[in-house]
Amino acid sequence: ALRTLQQQFTEVLRSFHDQRAEIQAMREEMNSVKRELQSERKKIIELQGNVSDLNDLRSTVESNNRERIKLQNATSVLQEATTKLQVDSSLLNQSSNELHKKSSELAV
Repeated sequence: ALRTLQQQFTEVLRSFHDQRAEIQAMREEMNSVKRELQSERKKIIELQGNVSDLNDLRSTVESNNRERIKLQNATSVLQEATTKLQVDSSLLNQSSNELHKKSSELAV
């Protein structure tokens, strides 16, 4: 009977040690998975930062495009004004020449 109890105790003890080893292996696996998850979280945070940076850049590009269009419109208006001034200057020169001619005729 004592021998049977010793054998049962030995089996229970062996089973206990086996279960402890399994639990330890499971803990190690869990810790490994936790590390992987932390690494993935860091990557996700980096990607979110990249997305935010890209959105900022897109906003800047859109703003720059609006400003470029305004500048193009202003340049067009300036070109039209310059052309009008050239025409006006030409007309003034013609008028001045005619007045000078008439003045010369009257002086004679």
